[in-house]
Amino acid sequence: IPARLSWPNGGEREALILDLGITGARVECAGEALAEDLMIHFGPVEQLPEVAANAKLISTHDAEAMQHGIVFTSFASGGHKDLVDYVNHLFKSKR
Repeated sequence: IPARLSWPNGGEREALILDLGITGARVECAGEALAEDLMIHFGPVEQLPEVAANAKLISTHDAEAMQHGIVFTSFASGGHKDLVDYVNHLFKSKR
């Protein structure tokens, strides 16, 4: 799922959600290290709404592209029900 990461200081970066759960996500993005506090924005996708969540960086892994684990702390738009709908959508699309 295409996503956008942003920071309180105004920085912004394009990202790709590789794994999504109701408590967090694994994202891939190019560039320098991420700040610990960030916001992730994604959607709408098909019938699913836009979601914007405040998050904390919990891990970084240097693979072919930098991958980062984030945990959601609160929602600016959307919420847990929307995340469940996204997870179900991803599961169905991979079958």
